[in-house]
Amino acid sequence: MSGVELFKDRDEFITKNKGFIYNVASSVCGKKLDWHNDDELSIAMIAFNKAIDTYTKEKGNFYNYARVLIKNALIDYFRKNKNMPYLIFELDKQNGKKNYAENEIELIQENLIL
Repeated sequence: MSGVELFKDRDEFITKNKGFIYNVASSVCGKKLDWHNDDELSIAMIAFNKAIDTYTKEKGNFYNYARVLIKNALIDYFRKNKNMPYLIFELDKQNGKKNYAENEIELIQENLIL
């Protein structure tokens, strides 16, 4: 019996387990995550979906199996992106502007005016 047969309503099952997915991903990443801003949660959701597709009763407890798949997917993601440069935008709490980006834009505009 495959995972697809065991989990009839996939969307409902995933929705009910978003907390589990979040907790595993957050634990692996060592930080709080945001569903709207963090790729790690998307990776975890895809891995959870894969767990549903590939799970069989012979593999033991579903959640232990899903946890391993999520952890491995995130580790692969980190390895793939470890050398990828990125910019950190710090949010200014007073006015909501992105400091680095706003400063760069202002400098460019000032140079164009001069």
